[in-house]
Amino acid sequence: MSRRRRRDTHRFFIVGGLLIAAGMLIFFRGRGPVKLVERAVYKSSAPLVRIIMRVQGRLRCGIYGVCGDEELGHAAAQKTSAFETEKLHEENETLRQLLKLSEGERSVVVAAIIFYGREAGKEFFILGEGQERGIAEGDVVMDGESRIAGIVREAGRKYAKVNVASNPGETFEAVLIPLRVKVLARGLGARTFSIDLLPQGTPVRKGDFVALLSGSAPGRSLLAQVSSLESRASGTFQNIRAVLAAQPEFLTHAAVVVKSTAAKE
Repeated sequence: MSRRRRRDTHRFFIVGGLLIAAGMLIFFRGRGPVKLVERAVYKSSAPLVRIIMRVQGRLRCGIYGVCGDEELGHAAAQKTSAFETEKLHEENETLRQLLKLSEGERSVVVAAIIFYGREAGKEFFILGEGQERGIAEGDVVMDGESRIAGIVREAGRKYAKVNVASNPGETFEAVLIPLRVKVLARGLGARTFSIDLLPQGTPVRKGDFVALLSGSAPGRSLLAQVSSLESRASGTFQNIRAVLAAQPEFLTHAAVVVKSTAAKE
């Protein structure tokens, strides 16, 4: 018998045996020993099948852009993890900046922001610290970059309510930078200020900064940035608008410039 013929005979018996075994598994499915064999086969092959399916799915996702739930979930998990890491980094950086402010000459309390909201057309946020830390009505509240976020308008024992600086009714003595001209910044709502008492002819430009006068907060704390200029045919003062520099809705912590000497206890 030739080598080729023997090889064909072996193949015939192997294929035949496999067909017989498959037929027996189908016929005796779920019975006695056959059931045990089925379970063993499924259990031993399951890891290999999962690996093959996972590889196929990722190839299909990468080449054709057709992603199953597992691939989409894996990608979403990676993006979420990266976002959370970046967010944590930003929060830690903000806390470091706020703690630097608290090391200055003035008494500064770092407090967590536990709620942000709106009522009657005004924005506000709630701090998780209050009178026990020396916080009182009228205290200036800043973000980690020394930008004015608001003013404390109500203080309880362990909380404080802060009105956003640009709310209607909030007014600040300020100075234009770099002109060093004193002005009055009056809140109009919607993150906008009217910059009052600026004489006609003053060479103010869009992008100039509006800072609180020293005395209300450490150094030159930024309040707003000039956004629009409107010429008047008559009158003593210019019509200037500025936008709030801080973004209170994104803050997780804030620094309160307190007047009490017990603030740092």
